[in-house]
Amino acid sequence: MTNEAKLYNEVEAMQAKKIKAGQLIAIGVIVLYTVIGTLILMQSANALPIIMGVVVLLFAPVTAIFYIRDVKRGVFKPTPEEEAEYEEMLRQNAEEKAAQQK
Repeated sequence: MTNEAKLYNEVEAMQAKKIKAGQLIAIGVIVLYTVIGTLILMQSANALPIIMGVVVLLFAPVTAIFYIRDVKRGVFKPTPEEEAEYEEMLRQNAEEKAAQQK
């Protein structure tokens, strides 16, 4: 097998895994919405707060992990243009304050 054929097979295998994962997630979402909808229609007073609490407990750490990862990758670093604009804004504010104090 040539390198191109191996690469093509790897790409196809990755796409197949993504399709399977997507299908499983779709089934899970449908089941979850069915259960939540049924509990709400049954007017279960405890169902919605419990479900929301579980969701918060699950997704808050996940969100924090992804935020920390993005910070480490430097996603929120300002570009040189943004830094120059910020420095210019600070300089203008300092000049305005100095003019107001006179």
